[in-house]
Amino acid sequence: MFAGTYPNEVAGLVFVDPTPDFTRTSDDDLSEVFAPIGLGQEERDEMRALERPPDPTTPGPILAEVAMASAMSAAFFPEIQTLPPSLRRFAAGLARGTFVETAASSHQIQKSEPELIAWAIDRVLQR
Repeated sequence: MFAGTYPNEVAGLVFVDPTPDFTRTSDDDLSEVFAPIGLGQEERDEMRALERPPDPTTPGPILAEVAMASAMSAAFFPEIQTLPPSLRRFAAGLARGTFVETAASSHQIQKSEPELIAWAIDRVLQR
């Protein structure tokens, strides 16, 4: 929205999106899947916190978002499962688009591979 409203103020966009596998939070998944790719204790705690009921003093819009995210997760993200692999085509179709895929990140890419995020932002700013 900001880019559309103020196009002269935006050098480019960097989209960062985790894989849908972050929804798996069993003990086996946390130790066998996520630990080898760098998911630390802090990220594990954050994932487990999503399984607990929210604090009742949390503002209504945040509670609504948590409820929606929980429902999507419980249904194993059917919307994501039906999407065609179009993000790569979208990026390739842009004049200066780039699609980067990494298998070395946890759900929180900015924590597990901050240098990759910095590279992507730097790349946009140097064009």
